[in-house]
Amino acid sequence: MGDIPQIAPLLPPLLAAVRRGDDVGPVLDELDVALVRAGVEGGLGGTAGRGFAPLAGVRGHPLEEAWMCPAEQCARAALVLDHPDQPECAVHRRALRRVRLPS
Repeated sequence: MGDIPQIAPLLPPLLAAVRRGDDVGPVLDELDVALVRAGVEGGLGGTAGRGFAPLAGVRGHPLEEAWMCPAEQCARAALVLDHPDQPECAVHRRALRRVRLPS
């Protein structure tokens, strides 16, 4: 991992912009570039998949649910399976909402 200190100064302005409901695009662009420079493959886009597959011999599809932003302002998600207790959003200080993910 590269130089993380270049990322830290971008977080307070991002948090303030989200709380005010401002356009966060420019700050997210800067953060994306900083993450790539720090060695985070894919920047904000990331590269990890969910990795769930149907069970052998079972018809249908896996059910996935996630805790998501209560204000519908970000795409961050925490799988319910990994976090059974309803977490709180650190940005909006409200409970995350439970969402069934499309399969």
